[in-house]
Amino acid sequence: MLAARDARVTVVGAGPVACLVAIELRKRSFEVSLYERGSDVRLATGGRGHSFNLTLTRRGLTSLDGHIVDMLYRNGVVLPQRVIHHVDGTTSCQPYGTDPDLHHLLSIPRSLLHEMLLDEAEKAGARLNFGFECIGVEPASGSATFVDGGAGIVRTSADLLIGCDGANSIVRHEMFRRGAQMRISQDYVSDGFVEIRIPALAGGGHALLDAARDAERPGAPRHGLHIWPRGEFMLLAQPNVDGSYTAGLWMPMAGGDDGEGGERLGWDRVRTRRDVRALFEEHFPDVVDLASSYAEDVLQWAPAPLKTVRCDPYHHGRTVLVGDSAHTLVPFFGQGINCSFEDVRTFFALFDRTLAETGHDAAAALAATLPAYTEWRRPAGDTIADLSLAMASELKDRSGDVAFQTRKRLEKELHLRHPGLYVPLYHAVAFTDTPYQDAVARHERHRAVLDELCARHDPAGEAELIIAAYAEAIGRAGPGPGSGLGSSPDPDVGSGPGSPAGRRPAGIGHLVPAPRTERHAVPAPRTERSAAAPGTDLYLDPAQQKELLDVVTSRLVDFHEDLSKGNHPAWYRVAAAEPPRAEQRAPRTGTAVATLLDEIFDSALPDGMMHPHPGFMAHVPSGGLFQGAVGEFVARSLNRFAGAWAAAPGFARLEANVIDWFCSLMGYGEGSFGYLTTGGSIANFMALRCALERLPEHQHHRAAVYVSDQGHFSVAKAERLAGIGAGGHRAVPTDGAYRMDLVALRETIERDLRYGTPPACVVATAGTTNTGAVDDLRAVAGLCREYGVWFHVDACFGGFFRLTRRGRALLDGIEEADSIAVDAHKSLFLPHGSSALLVRDKSTLKQAFAIPDAAYIPELSQDDDRPDFMDYGPELTREFRGLTAWLPIKMHGINAFERCLDDKLDLAEDLAGRLAGVDGIDIVSRGEPHLPTVAFRVRPDSTGDAADAAEADRLTERVCELVCSRGNIYVATSELPREGHVIRACIMHHQTDAGVIDQFVEDVRWALRRLGEE
Repeated sequence: MLAARDARVTVVGAGPVACLVAIELRKRSFEVSLYERGSDVRLATGGRGHSFNLTLTRRGLTSLDGHIVDMLYRNGVVLPQRVIHHVDGTTSCQPYGTDPDLHHLLSIPRSLLHEMLLDEAEKAGARLNFGFECIGVEPASGSATFVDGGAGIVRTSADLLIGCDGANSIVRHEMFRRGAQMRISQDYVSDGFVEIRIPALAGGGHALLDAARDAERPGAPRHGLHIWPRGEFMLLAQPNVDGSYTAGLWMPMAGGDDGEGGERLGWDRVRTRRDVRALFEEHFPDVVDLASSYAEDVLQWAPAPLKTVRCDPYHHGRTVLVGDSAHTLVPFFGQGINCSFEDVRTFFALFDRTLAETGHDAAAALAATLPAYTEWRRPAGDTIADLSLAMASELKDRSGDVAFQTRKRLEKELHLRHPGLYVPLYHAVAFTDTPYQDAVARHERHRAVLDELCARHDPAGEAELIIAAYAEAIGRAGPGPGSGLGSSPDPDVGSGPGSPAGRRPAGIGHLVPAPRTERHAVPAPRTERSAAAPGTDLYLDPAQQKELLDVVTSRLVDFHEDLSKGNHPAWYRVAAAEPPRAEQRAPRTGTAVATLLDEIFDSALPDGMMHPHPGFMAHVPSGGLFQGAVGEFVARSLNRFAGAWAAAPGFARLEANVIDWFCSLMGYGEGSFGYLTTGGSIANFMALRCALERLPEHQHHRAAVYVSDQGHFSVAKAERLAGIGAGGHRAVPTDGAYRMDLVALRETIERDLRYGTPPACVVATAGTTNTGAVDDLRAVAGLCREYGVWFHVDACFGGFFRLTRRGRALLDGIEEADSIAVDAHKSLFLPHGSSALLVRDKSTLKQAFAIPDAAYIPELSQDDDRPDFMDYGPELTREFRGLTAWLPIKMHGINAFERCLDDKLDLAEDLAGRLAGVDGIDIVSRGEPHLPTVAFRVRPDSTGDAADAAEADRLTERVCELVCSRGNIYVATSELPREGHVIRACIMHHQTDAGVIDQFVEDVRWALRRLGEE
């Protein structure tokens, strides 16, 4: 059992909401650490922040301790009304309620509230860490990774991770990417705003309040939220205790035609002081003399955009979102901070109850609290988001309308006389604790009655009649659920639909969630058995097959859409908290497909490297064309055996066509052939088997194979598979461009011949993994002819670049090779498992692999034009492989692949050139032309001694780690004989574009800056 005092909590963010969370956690003895990207605002000496005042109402204030509320009232200004500044220069007041001592807003500068709560959190014992940027989260385990300007990478683990990191929450983003099955919507509104300051009067008073004094009307005027409604735009101003006002000008980002022959103002039309002055003199003339620097304020900063963010769920694993990270609101209703503070109050009311129910086991209480919190708060967050958007129209346009004001006065009078039968929506939202969704539902019912009465009677002249008729109608029907909104609700009685009695945590019985729908669309039950449900019958009828495909396709499409939107990183840090669960025994019963897909997409997928990501540049990546995967799926579903021509001649012909295409692309002519394999390793093995056929069998184990010291390690593995002894491997040195040294190759062959070692094969490399170097293929071909040695080219990386003009120059001579290994899952962008061995002479494959007299397959072909693939490779039964390449090539034509390969060459040249211009970076020399690999490192000091080189190696590794930490790019390091440690970027993904390269260069620059700070 975990006691609260032993539990650790990490809070991402240190804004007002995060501080309140920390205060509440410390009350319950949790160990709390806050990590904030920015600096400590209490130490700030200037600069711009979110200075537009916050408006606290009862909903938010009841979440705070009494002494904090007292401090806020001493430092804030009470606003019991709106003050409307009409176009004609007059003003009118709209009280928020019937009692100004109860029904008011408390205007407080954000910075003051923030500093106050930081002090309180620190006093409570929370640890505050500033300058820590969160770059990764493991929601399931509650761990997080931060970049600290002074200490590098910092990793934390906790029993609970709370995301309070605002509208652009990295915690929310990581939850979405790491298995939360989260729905997120982000909608920008057309408006932007800038902040304006109206200074205090010379004597310290409030300018707008002073201007409202009327000698003919004795009595002090009251403060209010000042609004200048002007249709598409507006000015708001809130007073501060020092006599100043914080104002905000809200306007569409873009202007245009208003549809009536006039012009609609927008920020794009307000660019100069003259524009600003003209705007204010026409629309806000009473502010011109009060705010002498208004033009400078407007032009000092670009307008801040506004957006609404919704998500569901608010939790996953050990991680939960609170405040703006869960629900970002536009500020027009003034409920953002109140809703967020209510999140905190709700969360801890739920926790306290479940803690008592679990015998004070904090771990069990947290596990129960998180899903309950989502159920209770998500409907509220969605509802207030809608209300906030709707309020924009009321403030900008309707608040100055006479009919609107008349209706509002009627509603207030109705509420004053019959508080149990009618509560204005604003009153219910701001001045009660009624759940937002319940307040809206009740208001909609009652508004319908009032609307009907106002349509029959004049609200201005027949208010008494309307009030009486309303009271009679509602009183006869009953007020309905959620009545009594103006009083404290009974914590043990539900106030909304579907609220089971007895399930309320103490103190929040009124916080009732709306019924929740499932986040994943599982197919509806069928009268017959559903493919999506577990079953014992292995057969699926066509309808069930379609149902299964629909479920799977939906998840696949969602994944690819998320990938295209950047919702997956280029790599997921492997979770260190616990290893993947091992299953020792096969399950005895079935599991629903939706559950199995959850395990695939939500557990297995977000872990490790993301090869389909356009920013994945380690190894020799491939995006894996979806079309190729569809081709493979079709082939697997049809399940035809194409190992013998007679078994499936149509499919064998398709596969033979693909092989012929590949041979032609490599420059092979008549008599060439090949075999589709699952990878280059098998292709290299097959090549060595063909090579050994030229030697007497008793010499096979003593034969020598020659490959450069930059050649792929799969060649050594192939030697072992082919039966060549360990002493037969010859690593030939390379020249300054990391190509095989032909003088050294000749000397090595001569030496072996002198000592009786038979040369079996020279393996030239057409694209080394480290630098993309290509051996001099034509020269190697000539040398092999001279000595009668089999010439094989490992062209798994670079082979299909022969489609391009630059590639043909680079791979000149490849057509003279006896055999070529190619990976279509590299340079044709196909899914993994798409490779081939190609041979110049078809008979060499059959000599190496055909075994005669398979009696149970009498249909074997004797016609070389109708090949039995089982005679041309090591496998008998295998899948039909041709469609993986056939379908995308037939769909798009080979020219499309040529263009894409040319683009990769261009991008690599661009990357190399730009990195060469980055101070502190050295690029490994690249020949012309060159495959799309760029290797670079941190430049060592000029002394050049071993210590400097070792330090450069360390810094290079560190830059690689930092670049990868951002999630945009994944690269890896390698080691070169002369340069030492290098970062290598291989640009082979079909979706890698100039934007990805821009991001890569930016991430390298950022990493170097971090390196300097360390």
